[in-house]
Amino acid sequence: MAGRTTRGVLIAAVLAGTLLLPGVAISAPLIAGIGAGPNAGVTSYSSENWAGYFASGPNGSVTKVSSSWEQPTASCGSGTSYSVFWVGIDGATDTTVEQIGTIIGCSKGVASYAAWWELYPTNSIQIIKKLTVNPGDSVSASVTYASGSFTMAITVAGHSFSKTGAQSALQNSAECIAERPAHVVDGNIVFYHLAKFSPISFVSCTATISGHARGIGAFSSVGEVTMEDTAGHVLAATSGLNGSKNSFSVTWKRSS
Repeated sequence: MAGRTTRGVLIAAVLAGTLLLPGVAISAPLIAGIGAGPNAGVTSYSSENWAGYFASGPNGSVTKVSSSWEQPTASCGSGTSYSVFWVGIDGATDTTVEQIGTIIGCSKGVASYAAWWELYPTNSIQIIKKLTVNPGDSVSASVTYASGSFTMAITVAGHSFSKTGAQSALQNSAECIAERPAHVVDGNIVFYHLAKFSPISFVSCTATISGHARGIGAFSSVGEVTMEDTAGHVLAATSGLNGSKNSFSVTWKRSS
């Protein structure tokens, strides 16, 4: 699909919990294809709220995604801003998403960090209160489908959590993503500022599609997503993939 211009739907989800304001959403509008990506077989996309990679396959084909990263450090200004880092199944081209990861929230110059999970639209994002997240912590996360259920698992600095739940889903994409959330104002999606974060490297971002376990960039249908606002300003830049097509970095550029 290199060089092809396409459009896909990135999914909206509601975030709840003590870290963030009620009604904050992990939300995604249409993304637009903007030409060939840095690797053969990769299509580049722009998105108002995603940066990272996804791989897609036939409905029902995606059964696992996993990656590791070091929790980025926030540099908070005086306003309110958020950045979210996750792995998930679905969300790139359909209306469900099963995901788990970490989040940064900035308010009045103070940064907060947490882990969370979600099955959207079955439930809103759930803050994992039993896990403490600090800058520099080693994080590994995965979402696995088996026997009709999704298991979302995360380990932060050696402490682990998992949650299993079921919902109807297409299972046609796998993602490793940095994201800025949004909230709804008068029926319209309004994106928060993207919290400034130190560069994040998604390491060993792998997926299982149609029974094949590979790096996220080693499948036949792969998207590289750069986060841009409507004026074309890059908010978060996504690097090319490494030689094994399973690791890449996302770098913060501007808040909005």
